[in-house]
Amino acid sequence: MEQANCFRKENNVIGMNRKIRVRLAFPPSDKRYANRFLAYPEKPMPPQSGHGLLAYWARKHAKKDFELKTISDQKPLEAGNYSNRTLKEIADFCKDGNLVGITCWYHNQENALTLARMVKKENPEARIVLGGPNVSNGVSADLILRNHPEVDYIVRRDGEEPLRMLIDSEPLQNIPGLVYRSAGAIMRNRIEDTNLRRIPLWDFKDCKDHEKLLLPHSSLPEEELPMVGIFSNRGCIKALKKGPCSYCTSSFRGFKRLPPELFWKQMKHLYSIHNLSSFYCVDNIFTLSFQYVKSILDAKPLGLPDFSIRVYSYPTDISSGGLGMAENLAGLNVSNVFFGIESFDPKVNKLANKEPFSLTKISESISLLKDHGIGVTIALIVGLPGESKAGLEKTTRFLSNLLKKYSKGNGKGGVERLYISLGMPLIGTSWYLDLVSNHRIRKTYFDKTGKDLSNDISPDYDLLNELSIVEYSSLETPEQAYKAISKIVKMAKNYLPEKMIGGFGLEKVPSP
Repeated sequence: MEQANCFRKENNVIGMNRKIRVRLAFPPSDKRYANRFLAYPEKPMPPQSGHGLLAYWARKHAKKDFELKTISDQKPLEAGNYSNRTLKEIADFCKDGNLVGITCWYHNQENALTLARMVKKENPEARIVLGGPNVSNGVSADLILRNHPEVDYIVRRDGEEPLRMLIDSEPLQNIPGLVYRSAGAIMRNRIEDTNLRRIPLWDFKDCKDHEKLLLPHSSLPEEELPMVGIFSNRGCIKALKKGPCSYCTSSFRGFKRLPPELFWKQMKHLYSIHNLSSFYCVDNIFTLSFQYVKSILDAKPLGLPDFSIRVYSYPTDISSGGLGMAENLAGLNVSNVFFGIESFDPKVNKLANKEPFSLTKISESISLLKDHGIGVTIALIVGLPGESKAGLEKTTRFLSNLLKKYSKGNGKGGVERLYISLGMPLIGTSWYLDLVSNHRIRKTYFDKTGKDLSNDISPDYDLLNELSIVEYSSLETPEQAYKAISKIVKMAKNYLPEKMIGGFGLEKVPSP
């Protein structure tokens, strides 16, 4: 097996007598995804929470001496304005690194690979590591390492221990989740989840310009506060028990929970360091059970600032938990609950391996939350397999009923935001694998792009969605899906401010 020799310079291994330089970067969105419409404030976005956690994990657990700096995709300008950083700016920041980690999502993958090439050209001895959701599946990892020599390693899933072990120059074959080349072959190491009891408190002091990116919360209205990502658990119990949803790229099949006391300590730490008080909980699902939520509430210390927290939930978790669940969430200062409903057509959700939610259960859940001053975000996906004209009409009708009933009135709560997106069969999802296995779709994709879908690391997801609609729905054309979204958005504007309506892929949707 190849041994870790990550920090070569001339004939020396940097780290034996020199400080190892680590750079972590988050590239901006690729050009084709740069005009996304979001229903949450994004300007400026806080730095990456993951980078903060990785930095402090390494600081606590690494044996070798190192210097770590991070950079986000945005830079502050005067008077609170911002602009996206160029790839050259990020490459200049990273080029002196011995180990350069790049976060890769579906929307910045091309820029991540371009950034890797730019850094490698300036510093051939740098070791480039890709991590993040878009490379945590084996398909993406293999394709990138086969076709992109500028990338040395890929980390699948948790990155804390892989980063620490790369800093400490441990043998590559021992590093969990690492994908790398050895003797002309692609090697994939087994995955090990991070021991969350060893998680240190982290902050953003290692990030370039963090003071200016983290705007004072007192200067912004509540609905425009930039939210910082935290977590109370990792994994997806639903995926573990019933398999992942067809459109989901989650690679977590196990489940780990953060000690509840540490959940509160982390928020208190970020408040004390950066004056941050608005957080979104990035758990797949926060409301796992009444007892789970109560255990977090029971651990809440006295005298905390007035934190605001957004969480993900299933409507049935709220309705089945009843009044007690709503009271516990209010006690946690949860301000908004994100419901991934996806479709009101049960056929569509069943095909997506997603639990269908009845209008009655959704309505009960929103009512319970509204009575406790907690708002709701409704998320829908249009264009999934099984889509039909009747199903889209049903979704529009049911959503209209909910908005009419819960989006207006006195007090806080009710439906506050709508997230409506075109479906995207991302690499690593079962939906994508179904399309790849379909001969007609592969042929049409090749005819239109000149690329083999099974080897395209950056697929044209708009085209794939259109091909899926033609093959796996009863809609006559993809335009019917676009018009349905346009109709839903137009209707929603009667009840919600325009800035509270957003989603992904709306660039293709005609203006209502």
